[in-house]
Amino acid sequence: MPWDYLAPFVGFAAPGQGFHVIQNEGHEESGKETSSCALIRIISGTVSARQLELEFKAQAGPQSTWRWFAKKINENLYQMRFPTTKKVDDLSFFLGMQMATVPGASFKVEKWNPNAGAKRALEIAWFRIFGLPMELRTERKASFVASCVGLPLEVVQVNLKRWEYVRVKIGCRDMRKVPTIVECLLDLYFYDFTFVREVPSEVAGTST
Repeated sequence: MPWDYLAPFVGFAAPGQGFHVIQNEGHEESGKETSSCALIRIISGTVSARQLELEFKAQAGPQSTWRWFAKKINENLYQMRFPTTKKVDDLSFFLGMQMATVPGASFKVEKWNPNAGAKRALEIAWFRIFGLPMELRTERKASFVASCVGLPLEVVQVNLKRWEYVRVKIGCRDMRKVPTIVECLLDLYFYDFTFVREVPSEVAGTST
């Protein structure tokens, strides 16, 4: 098994904030393949996958040969493929629809979102990192330092050689729990790096 098949671990400098990173390789289903997929969100009532399938089958009528299949994502969310993309567009216009086959139940059709089953999104913020020696500053080293608290997403090039800090956009589990000081070994020497999260007013006055 190749080593590059192992998921890297970032954010280990703060207890409980580390996570493994699995990058998108771009080989997932294309937009064309998922354009006729939709999410069915249950607004009220208790509805099973089978009941959803029967509801859409009844709506389509006896002449329809489409095979309706609802895949459960979580308690109130299902995935379903429709005959056409236009059908998804038309149904997603409505804020909610009552079910004819399940009294008291209602649902909403939403356009497909591949992240629908995710627990939460990554929190993203800009950080100023102090303590990285000017002569040792590179985009790669700045990213390595940033990876101690999260996933480095972008390094501002102008700050690598002009300011007392480097600016890095970092994805974190919880941006409020990023430690102020992180110790790292750099070229056989230990350094303390200081992380300062930017707020909107600071960003507005910062040259990038």
